[in-house]
Amino acid sequence: MKKLISLLLAVAVFFSLFAFVSCEQAPREVTTGEPETQESLKPDLSALSEDAQTQLDSLPEKDFCGADFRIATDDVSLIMPSGGSNLINQKIYLRNQIVEKKYNIKIKLAEDSGLPTIYDRVRAEALAGTDFCDLALLKVDKVQLLVSDDALYNLHSVPFLDLSAPYFFADAVNATTIGSNTYALGGDFTFDPSNIFVLYFNQYLLEKAGLPDLYQLIEDKQWDFENFLIYCEEVYALDRVDGWKVYGFGSPYNQETLSSVFWAASGLRFLDNTYSQRPKLIYNQETTRSFLDQADNILYHSPTYFSNVSGTAETFSKGRILFCIAPLSDIESITTNDFSWGIAPMPKLDINQENYYSYMQPKYQLACIPKGVPNLSMSGVVTSALFASSYNTVVDSFLTLYLNSYLTDENSGYTLKEAISVPYYDPAYFFGEIETTYSAATYTLVYRVLSTDAKFDDLYKSYSRLFETYLDNIHLN
Repeated sequence: MKKLISLLLAVAVFFSLFAFVSCEQAPREVTTGEPETQESLKPDLSALSEDAQTQLDSLPEKDFCGADFRIATDDVSLIMPSGGSNLINQKIYLRNQIVEKKYNIKIKLAEDSGLPTIYDRVRAEALAGTDFCDLALLKVDKVQLLVSDDALYNLHSVPFLDLSAPYFFADAVNATTIGSNTYALGGDFTFDPSNIFVLYFNQYLLEKAGLPDLYQLIEDKQWDFENFLIYCEEVYALDRVDGWKVYGFGSPYNQETLSSVFWAASGLRFLDNTYSQRPKLIYNQETTRSFLDQADNILYHSPTYFSNVSGTAETFSKGRILFCIAPLSDIESITTNDFSWGIAPMPKLDINQENYYSYMQPKYQLACIPKGVPNLSMSGVVTSALFASSYNTVVDSFLTLYLNSYLTDENSGYTLKEAISVPYYDPAYFFGEIETTYSAATYTLVYRVLSTDAKFDDLYKSYSRLFETYLDNIHLN
């Protein structure tokens, strides 16, 4: 009898050891403490786009024994479904469920997520090397500060992260690369399209002015600064429509913001930070001067501009402005059912520019991995899975929601997709501290050249010196 009991105990110990080593546990307490069966781990991918399914299937199989995967962020809406049952929330919920199932984890928010103090908490824990989170989603300028503190992993050193994968925005990867190191990621997982600036336009005024079909112009890749101004001038020349004075364009945002919006639309960059350990200013070139000439003509010398910033949304909604430049988040306060309206991307600098680029409000998020995460392999593969499963899934749900809830025709659905397909990431965004402290290599230069008589060459030399001083005072690996 004693031998039988001993044998049973030995078998029990053997199987408990087998269970322990068959999953890749993080060195902390887990939710379930044991691996699931292979069949129960298999996720139902039907909620994802075909692209997302393909990319998720290509990632390695792992079992993390029910470990909590903690994400630190100041924008919890990107991670956890908010109240309500709209399509976007449903997709976020199902995406999380699929990733949890695939890796036997539980996605949770790290302590202090959603609070203004989350950046300070992430920074303190990373510098101390303590076990606080497995991934961080923070505003772009805060990520750069963590880089300067040497508090983030170089993502090239993280297992299971293929930075060339299509679910990572290449522009975001390039913008957060310094020399041979990359520190942050952008993609559909981190992307909130409501931050994108678009052109709301009045179809009725286009028809009254006898202008060519704007949708067709966009589709033919001919929508540029020159045509934008022509359209504004033709409508402005009508003088009055239905008894009201009409204007070419306006915005609820000031001219400094509009300088940034047009700069992003041009696809130009302030910095080249990929060829050496030390980023270089590169905007002293002919294309920049061409942009300044055209933007100056549009923003500061065009009588078609409706300059009453506080009254723009209401005036556009009453049908008296052709174009209103504003983010998608403002759609309810700007649009109306009183006339036919649509959405267009911001124009290109010229017709030779390949893509339409869209300006994002500088509060957008990037994903990074702070030092101190307990299981770097888990951080790497689950991060890849979250991006892969969001690929052409969450953003497409956003398009569907807007098409069903707001847009007046399918053409606007097409042009909205154009507007949000190529969000603009400039390395200068990544060096956010420059904007507030040194005013170098940022949109401040564009605004100052456009709004004052300052000479471009003089400002460029001054800003170059300030930028070099800035680089001398931060830590770059």
